[in-house]
Amino acid sequence: MDAEHPPRGDINSIDQLEDDLADLILHVKETNDDVIRVVLGGHSSGGGLAVRFAGVTHRDLAAAFVLLAPYLGHNAPTVRDDSNGWADPNLFKIIPISLLNELGITAFNGAQVLQFDLPTEYRDLRRPGGSSVRPSMSNPEARRR
Repeated sequence: MDAEHPPRGDINSIDQLEDDLADLILHVKETNDDVIRVVLGGHSSGGGLAVRFAGVTHRDLAAAFVLLAPYLGHNAPTVRDDSNGWADPNLFKIIPISLLNELGITAFNGAQVLQFDLPTEYRDLRRPGGSSVRPSMSNPEARRR
C-alpha cells in the first residue's frame, strides 16, 4: 500500500474509534455554543461502538445513548444462529496477537485477522481475497491512557 491508498480498516489502537468520537464531540461542543447536550446513537456495529463509548473514559461526553440493534459480540445472546457467514474472524491469529500485545509486542498487529463477504463491486481488489480488513489489534500504550 502507498500513502495515496492506505489500507482500509487500520486503526492505531483498540480505543481509536472511541477517541475519534470523543474528539468530534468535543469539537462540536467547543465550536457551537447552542449545543447543551449530546445524545449518541448507533445501529449494529455503531451501537456496539456506543456501548464501548459509554463504558470507557468518555462516557461523560454524552447525556444519553440510543442503541438500535447493537452488535454486542459474536457470542452475545442477541446474535441469531443463522447470521454467520458475512464476516470470518481468524481467532487463531486474533488471540495470540492480543496476548502478544499484552506483553508489549506489536510487530504482528498488521496481520490480516478479518475477512468480510462483500459484493464484488465493494471489494478492495488491491488485496489478496479482495475483501479483507487488517485492523491493528491493539496499542498497549494507548490502552493504558
